[in-house]
Amino acid sequence: MNEELRKFLGEQNDINHLNFNGLDAADFRNKFPKSFSEGNYRDKVNTTNVQINLSGNEISARLYRPFDCNGKLPVLVYFHGGGFVIGTPSLSDSVCEGLSYCAQCVVISVDYRLAPEYKFPAGLQDAFEALNWVYYNDVILGINSELIAVGGNSAGGNFAAVLAQASYDVIPNLCHQLLLCPVLNYSFDSPSSREYAQGWFLSENMMQWFWDNYLPDVFDRYDPLISPLHAYQLKNVCSATIITAEYDILRDDAHTYAQKLKEAGVPVVLRCWEDSIHDFILMPDKFSIANEAIVFAAERLKDSFTGKHIIAEK
Repeated sequence: MNEELRKFLGEQNDINHLNFNGLDAADFRNKFPKSFSEGNYRDKVNTTNVQINLSGNEISARLYRPFDCNGKLPVLVYFHGGGFVIGTPSLSDSVCEGLSYCAQCVVISVDYRLAPEYKFPAGLQDAFEALNWVYYNDVILGINSELIAVGGNSAGGNFAAVLAQASYDVIPNLCHQLLLCPVLNYSFDSPSSREYAQGWFLSENMMQWFWDNYLPDVFDRYDPLISPLHAYQLKNVCSATIITAEYDILRDDAHTYAQKLKEAGVPVVLRCWEDSIHDFILMPDKFSIANEAIVFAAERLKDSFTGKHIIAEK
């Protein structure tokens, strides 16, 4: 374990020792940071907030666009993390700014409805409708509707994976999916989930609390809309970049998903960062490797926009 990680984990005692039995969602939102850190690209992109009119309600989104980039740009529709229960686009500002500048694209970060006030599938429905809204408002947004990717971290990665699986069927075709430490499976039976169950920022108790708040009383844990790892058919899914962290309970599920995509003939790049924890990429001021990961992700995203073939790393 390097010194950066040791220091960060030492600062997380309040989170690591939190009692999730009966914990109220509003209380946890108050305890959790509203944002992680300011990244290296804040002065390189223009950021505006927009409203998205959906079929039954209105939600907001944050739009990032590189300065001095005119014309129709490719777009990444992004979903923040937070276990479906906490978080806003502010949590992933540094990532979205970096992806927008380094990939020379518009990033639209969706502020979907949160559980437990809005349980599954409310947030996912917002994600579906927001993606369609982006597609049909391409002229106003100044984007190329033929070059749309989806992405997200943690729970947002779950939404992105689900959208990618459905894109050839019910929504506009997508050119790429960018999954950052994604939630892909309702399960705690992988080696990484057992080995890093406690004391590594995202714990098993925390993840179970998220699931309990997000899901209704009756649900199917193997439903691909909940656990995209259990999708029946993946051969038509768009190319993928999957970033994982060494000390993350979600790591092995993401690696299994990458293998399933490869077996289905989907181009995949999988990269696991050593000496890192869940969502490290959101904290460039805490982890020097976060900037490296942002640039790596942006390069893969840019490859997908330019039609360059994605080649999996060995």
